[in-house]
Amino acid sequence: MRSEEARAKAADCAARAEETTDEQTRILFWRLRDSWMRVANHCEFLEAADDETDVSGIAPLAARKE
Repeated sequence: MRSEEARAKAADCAARAEETTDEQTRILFWRLRDSWMRVANHCEFLEAADDETDVSGIAPLAARKE
């Protein structure tokens, strides 16, 4: 999996969280979004290590909106 794919899944979860009216479902989608962002950051780190590029610019997990 590449970081772009994981970020796309995170964005989809965020969109679904915004769409739902059920509070428990919204919380679930925000948590899934956070998990996908962790996967994306991990993938980005590994991709950078494979490319032998500087990893100091990798952004931390953004604060979620709840």
